[in-house]
Amino acid sequence: MAENSEDTESLKAMLDSAQAEYAGAETAYNTAKNEYQSAADTVTATQADYDNTKAAVDTALNALNDAKVQANYNSLENEYNTAEKTRQSARTTLDSLQKTYTNAVTSFEKAEENLANASTSDELEELYEKYNNCTIKANASGTITQVNTTVGSAANGTIAVIQDTENLKISTSFREYDVQNIEIDMQCIITSDANDKQLSGYVSQISPVASSGGGMGSSDVSFAGEVTINGTDHGLLIGMNAQAEVVITQVSDAYVVPYDAVGTNENGEKVVYVQNGEDFTPVVVTTGMETDYYIEITSDELTDGMVIRSSANEDESQSVVFTEDGETMEEGGFDMGMLGGFSGGMPSGGNRPSGGNFPSGGGMPGGRG
Repeated sequence: MAENSEDTESLKAMLDSAQAEYAGAETAYNTAKNEYQSAADTVTATQADYDNTKAAVDTALNALNDAKVQANYNSLENEYNTAEKTRQSARTTLDSLQKTYTNAVTSFEKAEENLANASTSDELEELYEKYNNCTIKANASGTITQVNTTVGSAANGTIAVIQDTENLKISTSFREYDVQNIEIDMQCIITSDANDKQLSGYVSQISPVASSGGGMGSSDVSFAGEVTINGTDHGLLIGMNAQAEVVITQVSDAYVVPYDAVGTNENGEKVVYVQNGEDFTPVVVTTGMETDYYIEITSDELTDGMVIRSSANEDESQSVVFTEDGETMEEGGFDMGMLGGFSGGMPSGGNRPSGGNFPSGGGMPGGRG
């Protein structure tokens, strides 16, 4: 590999030298041509001055012969001699520039011939091919996150890993009883322990083949999938854990309470227990969508800020207040929850991805249940 590199560099240097020689000769050729043309113009102009002066001298000589006493004879003779010297000097310069021009043309033609020979050399083409084969080009854009070779060593296998650090995807799996309700492009709510942002995304891949999800003897299966995170300002890095809930259906302007807060009365109707002084009285409600933790309820008797018991079973209720923004806090002395409207849409049947490995080149944070 080192020898091929030296041959390539040597032949490349030869080609660069020929190209430089050709460029230099072309420059000299153009310079000499311009100087030659300038000198030729000077000779032409000088010749015209000479002819005019000679004519004037001849006229003066004729006049001198007619009248030797004319006062400007010596002056005209001096002008004639000066013009003759100027013409001879210009001619000498022209001859010199003619030689320079001829030499430049010869050098230019020689350099052009050398360049043509160098460009058509079979050996050069072979070395060019070897040189190009020594150049590593990535077939995708991204950030190099792993290099598996060193300078001077022979390339073998994967040379480097390039990952897309902006367009991240969560590698996850969907449970068997959820996957039938999940479709490509369904919206997702994404959270992570890495920051307090609530991100949005969508289901971008669902494997058509199930994989085992339980231990030995378990019949549980799951389906691998991907959730693509919207945008690039997510604050996540490759390898971080993230959680995603798939929004299968949603509703606005609904009340949500803990699942255990809904009970059944003697008539088989669904009820929640609303605080009335120090007691709790049942209110008949209609239930709607459910998640693993919450259930939607509606009733004309419910209003914002009502306090309900967090469990229909008084013995199992907990002292918790549910505020409108979904936060919880302790409320000493009462087992209750504060009823709050959920106006942003409630995820139903949300799937929490299970943990899993993420591919080294995929640029995906692994999902976490």
